[in-house]
Amino acid sequence: MKGYQATFKLLAFRFLYLLFIILGLFGCGGGGGDSVLPTASPGVPSPEPEAAWTAKTAMPTPEHEPAAAAIDRKIYVIGGSNSPRVVQQYDTVTGTWTLKNPTLIEHDNSVAAAVDGKIYVVTRSTLEDYDPATDRWTTKSPTPSSRWNTTAAVVDRKIYVIGGYELKTNCGGFACIEVISSNKVEQYDPATDTWTVKTSLPTARGTCVATAVDGKIYVVGSLKDVQSYDPATDTWTTKSPMIVARSDFVTGGANGKIYVIGGVRIQYYPADMPILNIVEEYDPTTDTWAMKSPMPTVRYDMAAAVVDGKIYVIGGTQSEVNSLPHEPIGSVEQYAPALDPVSRRLWMAKAPMPTARSGLAAAVVNDKVYAIGGGDDSSSVVGTVEEYDPSTNTWTTKSSMPTRRLDLAAAVVNNKIYAIGGSPGSGAVGTVEEYDPATDTWTTKATMPTARYQLAAAAVNGKIYAIGGWDSGPNGIDKVEEYDPATDTWKTKTPMPKGRYSLAAAAVNGKIYAIAGVRSPSAIADSIVEEYDPLTDSWTSRANLKDNRRALAAAVVSGKIYAVGGEGFSSSTMQKDVLQQYDPDTDAWTLKAPMPTGRFRLAAAAVKDKIYAIGGYDGGPINRVEEYDPAQDQ
Repeated sequence: MKGYQATFKLLAFRFLYLLFIILGLFGCGGGGGDSVLPTASPGVPSPEPEAAWTAKTAMPTPEHEPAAAAIDRKIYVIGGSNSPRVVQQYDTVTGTWTLKNPTLIEHDNSVAAAVDGKIYVVTRSTLEDYDPATDRWTTKSPTPSSRWNTTAAVVDRKIYVIGGYELKTNCGGFACIEVISSNKVEQYDPATDTWTVKTSLPTARGTCVATAVDGKIYVVGSLKDVQSYDPATDTWTTKSPMIVARSDFVTGGANGKIYVIGGVRIQYYPADMPILNIVEEYDPTTDTWAMKSPMPTVRYDMAAAVVDGKIYVIGGTQSEVNSLPHEPIGSVEQYAPALDPVSRRLWMAKAPMPTARSGLAAAVVNDKVYAIGGGDDSSSVVGTVEEYDPSTNTWTTKSSMPTRRLDLAAAVVNNKIYAIGGSPGSGAVGTVEEYDPATDTWTTKATMPTARYQLAAAAVNGKIYAIGGWDSGPNGIDKVEEYDPATDTWKTKTPMPKGRYSLAAAAVNGKIYAIAGVRSPSAIADSIVEEYDPLTDSWTSRANLKDNRRALAAAVVSGKIYAVGGEGFSSSTMQKDVLQQYDPDTDAWTLKAPMPTGRFRLAAAAVKDKIYAIGGYDGGPINRVEEYDPAQDQ
C-alpha cells in the first residue's frame, strides 16, 4: 500500500453514508417549483473578467459532492451530501440562481452529463434524465453495474460512465462487504436508452475525473495517472502524468486543453492531505503539463461545468479530510483560461539515460552531468559512466569506472570526479577512483579508511567529506572522513551526531548539510537535518524536512538546497515524488512542485540553475531524466 490511510478513512465515512441511504435511514430532500432564490450577494451580475479568476454569485444552498452539467449557458447543480435532491440552476448571463424541481431519488457522489438538451444523472445503478424545457425528471434504464463516485464524459452524443467505487460481497467464498475501486466502463446511448459494456480502464480508480477533447476521453487521477480512451477503437493509452498527485478535484475542457483544479494532495508519510487550489493545464496535442494561476479558494469535492470556454467551479468543502461533518461551501469561481498569462512548465522530461539504473551517483563538470555506477535492470552492479549534455539533451557513453559498484557517492574538486565507497553487490568497499572528463580516464586513489555504502559526500574548499553510510551492521555509520585530493590522504573528523545511511548531502556557503536517511534496517526513514562546518569541525542541528525520507538526492541552485525523491518507509514501495527547498539563511523548508516520476535511489545534479533528476527505482531501475526549473516555481 502507498500510505493511503487518510483516503481510506474518508472512503469509510462515505461508505457508511451510502449504507444509510440504502437502508432508508435518511429522508429525501425537498424542493420544487420554479422560484428565484435570494442571491448571496445582491447587485448586478459581475462584468466580464479582467483576470483569469473571477468570483461569481455564491450558491444559495451550499453543496458538497454535487454533480453539475451545463445547457444553454445555464449550469444545473444537482444533489450533494447537504441536499441530495435539490437542483439549483445558475444563469451565467444574469448571475442569478433558480430553484428547479427536485430529483426523483437522492444524488450524492453522482455524475451528470448533458446530451441533446437534456441532463443525465447517474447514482449507483439509477439513471435519471432532466429536461430543462419542462423542468421534469424521468427514470431511464439502470446501469449494468452499481457504482458511486463515478466520472463521465460525452463523445458523439453517447455518455461513458467510468471508474468509481463498488461493493465486493464475496471474499474468496466468504460473505463480506468491501469497498473496492472499479475499472468498469459503460456506454449509455440516450437515443435508444441502452447500455453497452466497453473495454475496462487499465487501472481501477475510485476517484478520477474524465474530460472529452477532440473525440477522445482523458481520465485523470487519482494520484497522477492519466489515460486516454478512444471510443472509435475502444482502446486505452497511457499519457504523461499530471504534476501533483491528488484526488477529489474537478476538471474542465476549454480550447482543446484540460484543466485540473483543486482537490486534496495525496501524501505518503505522514498521512497528511492538504487541500489545494492548484491548477494544471494538460495539452493533449503535446502530452505536456503546465502550472496555471491558482484558484482563489482552496477546496475539494466540488462540481465544475464549462460555458463559453470558461470553467465554473462550484461548492465543495474546505473541511479537514479526516474530520466530520464536512461543511459545504457555496463559493462559485469562474476560470477563464484565455485570460491566464501564467504558464509554468516546472518539470520537463528529457532524453532518457541509455542505461536504466538505481543506486548511482552523479557529478557535474563544465556543465555536463556524469552518471556513474549503480545497479541495472538485470540486477547487475555496473561501472557504467554516461555523460549528459543539457545544452543538446544528449547522452554519450564514457570509460567505465574500474571498480563496479552501487550506492556510492561522488564529489568534484578541480574538475575531477571522485567516486567514493559503495558496494560491489555484497558488503562495503572504501575504494576511491578519480575520473578526469578531459581525458576520459580513471585513476585509483587512497582508499577511504571506513568501508561503507549508501553514504553521502560533498566538497568544500578543495576537500571532500564522506558522511555516514552503512557497512551491513546493526546501525548506520556516524563517521565523517575528509579527503584531500592534493595530497591523496584521509583524515577522521568529528562524527555526525546521529549516524545514518541512505542520506543526502549538499554544500552551501562553506557548510555541508546532511539530510534525512535512516538509522538502522529496522527503523523508518528520518527527517533529520544536520549542518557540518569544516572550519570548526562541528555539527549543528537544523530544521527537519517536512516528511521522513531515505534514499533521496539533493542539489543546490542559487544558495538553496533541493531534496528530491526518496522513500518514506523501509519498504521499497513507498517511493516519493516530493521536492522540498531548504534556505540555509532562514533555516526553513518549503514544499515545491513534485517530480512527475516518484522514485528513490536516484541521483540529482544542477546545471545552469536547473536540476536534473536521473534514474532511480520505480518498481525497478529506471532511465528517466526530468528537469526542474526553480525559477518557474515561485
